[in-house]
Amino acid sequence: STFNKYKFIMAGAWSFGLRNNAGKFLTAESFGFRINANSKVMKKKQIFFLEQEGEKVCIRTHLGRYLTATAAGDFKADAEVKGPNEMFEIEAQRDGSWALKTAHGYYAGGQGEDLRAFTKVIEADRLWTVKLAM
Repeated sequence: STFNKYKFIMAGAWSFGLRNNAGKFLTAESFGFRINANSKVMKKKQIFFLEQEGEKVCIRTHLGRYLTATAAGDFKADAEVKGPNEMFEIEAQRDGSWALKTAHGYYAGGQGEDLRAFTKVIEADRLWTVKLAM
């Protein structure tokens, strides 16, 4: 269940990494703007930037593209501009992890190359641990 919805007041974007329940970091690949959760370490490709958009947030990759989730459940990092599909709600859990809820009401997550946003239930593979990038 949702413990709290984060409200951000930011002067700029926060930089951070997202680690899934298998201990792997969300990664934005340079080729094809694909994403996966295969990396055990946080380097340039695993750093994202949080941008507040009213009550929602957009998540920008190191390539300047945005995470996007379609109504069909596609979860990618290829959006050049912010629109409805690039808006996420962060639902903080009691353990401090985040669930990323899409504009379509689905939770984004998964394992390895199989990242989707097509479930309305927060399963373990839909939770992300945040690691701030310095």
